Amino acid sequence: MIPTLLELSTSQLRALAAAAGRGAFEPPVEIALSSYCPAPLCKALGSELDQASAKGLRGELLAMFLATLANDRERRAAQALHADLVWTGPEVPVGHSRDTRIVVHELFRKARKSVLLSTYALYDGKDLFTPLYETWEQYPTMTVRLFLDVKRGDTGLLTADLLAKFRSDFRNFHWPWERLPAVYYDPRSLAPNLSERACLHAKCVIVDDRDLFLTSANLTEAAQQRNIEAGLVLASPVLAAKVRDQFLALVVSDLLARLF
Repeated sequence: MIPTLLELSTSQLRALAAAAGRGAFEPPVEIALSSYCPAPLCKALGSELDQASAKGLRGELLAMFLATLANDRERRAAQALHADLVWTGPEVPVGHSRDTRIVVHELFRKARKSVLLSTYALYDGKDLFTPLYETWEQYPTMTVRLFLDVKRGDTGLLTADLLAKFRSDFRNFHWPWERLPAVYYDPRSLAPNLSERACLHAKCVIVDDRDLFLTSANLTEAAQQRNIEAGLVLASPVLAAKVRDQFLALVVSDLLARLF
């Protein structure tokens, strides 16, 4: 048993394995370890590896042991990342999924620090957003950010008029409450030239930088209740932070503009 190895990261274990395979750790190994593990651990780990070497655990055998330990750690981490299937569509006899709208409302209700939501289509959002607003009322320091697509369509309206209409529709049909979230859009969606136009098509919810919901479903009644839609919800601070940072980087770079 080499207990100090349990305090090393997976990447450090792999570096040690590669070095052991090159024959870098011949007794005494404490000095050689300084390039592969934190200084406070070198003395204890060196002593443990010296004892293991005396029992025959050295060279290629030590490298195999370290690589196996790293592989097992990665396997356990992968198993710990649990994701649930979230589904909208006709009921079927065999199913292990959760309803899209129920999941979205659950996420809104469990939020305490932050909510980031992105969707392409939004229809009659008041019912959808009510649990979010109620949670926000209970936890007023919470950060709420919405990333929405503003469509140009064939109305012939000027960009300023399109944005004014979107703001009005948002207040009338989706968010009638006085306190407003931060709302962003992609200005390219309003480009007069069709070849330059783009849309904000990502559909996701991030709660407290931990719970992440990725889905094909828009925030519409049809997508939430009738269409065939699929998504995954999982608790992963690492993945949630990556998705959050993608959106915020677009804001900081002025690639997404703020509506409210």
